[in-house]
Amino acid sequence: MDNFRIGSWLVHPESNTISAGEQSIRIEPKIMAVFVCLAEHAGQIVSKETLMKQVWRDVFVTEDVLTRAIFELRRALHDQARKTLVQTIPKRGYRLALPPKAAPEDHARTPVPQSRRETARQRTPLPPMLWLAVPMALVAIGWWLRGMVEGSHPDE
Repeated sequence: MDNFRIGSWLVHPESNTISAGEQSIRIEPKIMAVFVCLAEHAGQIVSKETLMKQVWRDVFVTEDVLTRAIFELRRALHDQARKTLVQTIPKRGYRLALPPKAAPEDHARTPVPQSRRETARQRTPLPPMLWLAVPMALVAIGWWLRGMVEGSHPDE
């Protein structure tokens, strides 16, 4: 898909960047793919299954990966609190509320300068298995510390 506008954002799918004014944000390729899929069907509900099949074609992923991609997209678009641009349709999917508009020709061919400050603030989402590993590690450390405390009584 060519460059396009959504509201005040200029979207550059090839470079995985979105920009508004002087602000430029680089987003992950899979998150951009979700964004492009939603833009191609703007105003329509795109099912979770459709998004997962189009973005993660030959890879088995859970809905958690899609949920995280939507979260990161909303964060990049500053749409976290209101969720007015990327709407959740419960038990059905997601919808991009605004239709994409063609990008002006002068911006479409000009590379977008990368803002160092925005790049520094970006975080790569944690892999799903890490979300499980961290709490499990904390539980294991707690059990180990409990054993250390219980096993070190001076009265024994």
